[in-house]
Amino acid sequence: NFIYFYWQFDKICYNLFVERSWYILMINIDIDNCCNDFIQKFIYYLNGVQTETCFGLDDFTDYSLSRSTGFYNGYLETLFFRNNNFYEQLRPLVNCVETIQELVTCGNEVRFVTAIRYDVVQARLDFIKEYFPFIDTDNQLIITNNKESIYADIVIEDCTDNLKNVNKDCDYILFDQPWNKDFEIRKEDRIHRAFDWY
Repeated sequence: NFIYFYWQFDKICYNLFVERSWYILMINIDIDNCCNDFIQKFIYYLNGVQTETCFGLDDFTDYSLSRSTGFYNGYLETLFFRNNNFYEQLRPLVNCVETIQELVTCGNEVRFVTAIRYDVVQARLDFIKEYFPFIDTDNQLIITNNKESIYADIVIEDCTDNLKNVNKDCDYILFDQPWNKDFEIRKEDRIHRAFDWY
């Protein structure tokens, strides 16, 4: 069951997890766009507010939402990044909860490492408590802009700037998004691309 489960996770983690299955893994997971539908809800609500726009997912080729949309960051901060009401609308990606729960059940230490604004911490806590009740937010939620300083054996991210860690032997799972599609993955960089949580 252990091998089968990890093989199913997009078939990219099979060797990664089996090779390391003899010890507890420290797994750092980003939340927005890796665990939840942030970008889909962002597009939906932005198109609703800006009726003259019709953004689609493929328009977001830059990790900066301000550069992708052409709207000032302060405007987006008010509408989205510092808005608890927006964060309360976010939902987990398909099979994300089940997969992370299995990672925890197998004895690994999973931590959510996020760079969200402190204005929306309550909405983030509520999201985790509702969908990931097996995660202890006191010890397994880390809010930081310096993600690489949080030791990990495996990092799951959508932002290529965060594919680095104090652990030189860290492996990375890059969650596929339009803003990272052109990112060149070299075998020696220990980066694996994932398209979903299956």
